[in-house]
Amino acid sequence: MHGRGAGEYLLGMRWDGLFDDLEALFERELSVEETGLRAEEERLRIGRLTLRDRLRALTASEPEEPVRLRLRSGERLRMRVRALGSDWVSGDLMTDDAHTTSSAVVPLAGLLGITVPVEKVRMSLAVPSRPEKGLAGRLPLAVVLRDLARRRIGVEVLTAREVLVGTLDRVTADALDLAVHPAGAPRRASEVHTVEVVPLAEVLAVRVP
Repeated sequence: MHGRGAGEYLLGMRWDGLFDDLEALFERELSVEETGLRAEEERLRIGRLTLRDRLRALTASEPEEPVRLRLRSGERLRMRVRALGSDWVSGDLMTDDAHTTSSAVVPLAGLLGITVPVEKVRMSLAVPSRPEKGLAGRLPLAVVLRDLARRRIGVEVLTAREVLVGTLDRVTADALDLAVHPAGAPRRASEVHTVEVVPLAEVLAVRVP
């Protein structure tokens, strides 16, 4: 009896050890599978990110920190973002020593890219902790430019070939009318000799001095 009891005890130990090994193996495999699923979900999420998403992530994390934008013309802008629309970004243009020079509205289609410091790349891929609020995120570029036209503000319109100076008269479905006159002067009929009709697709930025 004593021998059988010892044998049964040893057999029980072996079974316990086997179950412990199987449980540990299962937990390791489950952990590896969950890690793989999370990695795959993250790859899919990153694959769906747009340029606008990257800008929103950067500005949501550091709202007062300027971003560096590269226009299709090759010009580089340093902007402290104030609003991000459905297809545009606007804010204060700044010098390298943090002085504000003017403000601008930049169509996202006019961007060649964003220059992101290496240490902030991960930040640009993050999901903002706060949901996007306000109307600006749903407004298209044309609506913002129509507001500038309504207020009769003098602007500089940047295209890939030139900079046009004047006042926005109107904005149609796919173009803007710029009454050309000397910089800094009010829009007077005597000062306006031409009106440039510029396709919105050619506008890289509208700067407000």
